[in-house]
Amino acid sequence: MIETKTKEVIFYHITSEPIEKSLADLATKLYEKKEQTLIVCNDEAQMCSINNIFWSFSTKKFVPHGSIEDDSPEEQPILLSTTTQSLNNKPSTIVLLSPISVENAGDFGKYIYMFCGNDTDSNVMAMKDLHARYKMRENHEVKYWFLDASKKWVNQNSV
Repeated sequence: MIETKTKEVIFYHITSEPIEKSLADLATKLYEKKEQTLIVCNDEAQMCSINNIFWSFSTKKFVPHGSIEDDSPEEQPILLSTTTQSLNNKPSTIVLLSPISVENAGDFGKYIYMFCGNDTDSNVMAMKDLHARYKMRENHEVKYWFLDASKKWVNQNSV
């Protein structure tokens, strides 16, 4: 009998601050845990914006990162891309900023979806639908976190 490894799927829903701030904090934590990470941006403009924020978001911390367009992307602990095909850094974690299911794109142990908006936004509704689909799958540990007005993460697994 082949044992299937459980995959961790985490949804981070933000309404009170720009996604880039929370993403920089998340990338810092992933780097500190030594998790090779692929961050899939929606487009080149978002990738450029996130790259700039990662360089300047804190005077006390730095997130070593690069983009698929840089030299030696395979050496980057945090790799920014616009596609899931950019697996040069052999990531174990993938962070997605849009509601796409990517389980066939690579062998990731952790899938993180980060998104902004209120419950009437089409992107938020698509993320909640994706969350519900992941919850129905076997061998998936699915979590849903919401950033409240006091900027504390609240577990919303009842969503």
